[in-house]
Amino acid sequence: MVFLTDWLNWMDQYPLRAAAVIASVLLFVWLYVTAARFWRRNEEARLSRLRESLERFGTAGYEIRRQLARQDGLEGPEELAENAELADSLLSCQAAPYSSSNLREQIGIYLKRGDASRLEPLLRLLNREAHQLAEEYEALLEAAEQPGWGRSLLRLLQPALPFLLVAAGVLLGVWLALDLADLPPSDAPDYAWTIACLVMRTASGLFSLLMLGHALLVSRRPAPGAGLQRWLALLIAALFAVHSAGLEAAPYTLTLQLLLFPLGFWNQGKPRKSRPFAGHYELAGLDGSSQPADSSQASSLEKDLEPSVLHSRE
Repeated sequence: MVFLTDWLNWMDQYPLRAAAVIASVLLFVWLYVTAARFWRRNEEARLSRLRESLERFGTAGYEIRRQLARQDGLEGPEELAENAELADSLLSCQAAPYSSSNLREQIGIYLKRGDASRLEPLLRLLNREAHQLAEEYEALLEAAEQPGWGRSLLRLLQPALPFLLVAAGVLLGVWLALDLADLPPSDAPDYAWTIACLVMRTASGLFSLLMLGHALLVSRRPAPGAGLQRWLALLIAALFAVHSAGLEAAPYTLTLQLLLFPLGFWNQGKPRKSRPFAGHYELAGLDGSSQPADSSQASSLEKDLEPSVLHSRE
């Protein structure tokens, strides 16, 4: 009761401060609940997309195996029916949420050419991508339902990060306002340069908060370069500590952060079309620019290219 009485007296004496504290608590609760709900829905949506992709991959793989097992013994309408079922399953696989561009392209080539010799390489590619998605699905499901000690703590703290970033942004604004209030007279020789440094320091701080949010709040699928992008964002955010050297460090720190930022665009992997893959020799024949090689040459080239695809994908 004594504590409650002291709290009420403090609210009467400092109504603006009390209103700020109450608003901060309400904002924290709202951001925490909203962020937790957002991450939970995002996790469920990702599991759903992975499950849908695996189901479509499984159906397509089953139809390809049936076609490979029966294509020698089918004739007439029965063969047409089998081909129609296979085409439907491949089109469904092509539209799967996590179907890679390489798989979609290979399915498109098969559907356009109807070459039965491409079914076995296509099945191997389909099985490899299905295995990768299955591992991702298992890891995500285990993290959601059986998190470890550290991950459990992280899942509790992560929804609080948006509020901390907003609070840090507000503190940057207050810091700027206090420094502006302590500025020397406007006729001082370094007045304009001091204001410019203060603005650059604040811009650097806001940019650091954005990079910190990009590293800690953005959910990413496992992909080449994703970890390097996260570490690059953390490095850019950590450069804000250089401002402890003084206000004169503001332009150099902001410049360095802006120079490091474009490195994230260069670390996005090599485009798939720039690398060879099984069936690449047929692309020229598809657009009419040239004729595909004969079957023996095509088969030989396909055997040469397929191992490079397997190593590049794995």
